[in-house]
Amino acid sequence: MKILLVDNTADCVDALADVLIEEGHDVTVAYNAQSAIDACKAEQFDVTLLELLMPDKNGVECLIEMRKMRPDTKVAVVAGVNTSRLAQTAISEGAISVFAKPLDLNTFLPVLEDIAS
Repeated sequence: MKILLVDNTADCVDALADVLIEEGHDVTVAYNAQSAIDACKAEQFDVTLLELLMPDKNGVECLIEMRKMRPDTKVAVVAGVNTSRLAQTAISEGAISVFAKPLDLNTFLPVLEDIAS
């Protein structure tokens, strides 16, 4: 599965990328919304995991731009504390699922497989 991970916290996203690569997935990492949008322009991903709070654009703005380019893009969002309203907006804009930070890998990995299929 080709996965795009988007999070401005490098340590978190790099650690998750390592786990997903070990699981056999092809992973691209973006550390901000603009890099994610550029990656989405360049190639199709099976799933994008998108942080809601980023400094350049929030996850909803990024999601909207990505879905304009690739309407069939499957996007799940990661929401930290105090982002429930933003998470609801992401769902209304087409996000498939919302995961709470920190990710529970035992829950996240099976759901990720379901989203991609």
